[in-house]
Amino acid sequence: LEDGLPKLEKTINLGFRFDLILVSAVWMHLAPTHRERAFRKLANLLAPNGRLVISLRHGDFSDGRKAYPVSVEELEKFAKNRALMVRNVSLDDDQLQRTGVSWQTIVMSLPDDGS
Repeated sequence: LEDGLPKLEKTINLGFRFDLILVSAVWMHLAPTHRERAFRKLANLLAPNGRLVISLRHGDFSDGRKAYPVSVEELEKFAKNRALMVRNVSLDDDQLQRTGVSWQTIVMSLPDDGS
């Protein structure tokens, strides 16, 4: 399945809910004006008790790719607005040992409301 943020039309049209959604090394490529919409769509795809995991890359790109600043605080705000709970935030060095690059991973979940 080939799809893309922020629309996710093909994925949404499947009608599925997911226990885990991983957004790895993507978020910083989304323009800030598209992020809230993208987050809403991702949150709506979660099953009860489902987890949304987003990795954030901090540092410049030397290969010409477009990237925007990212923050855990932005994701925490989006999570609060969509009733997701932040479960864990981690900070890691870059596995490729690039100078000035680090990663944060935020794990959020959709509580099961019993319905």
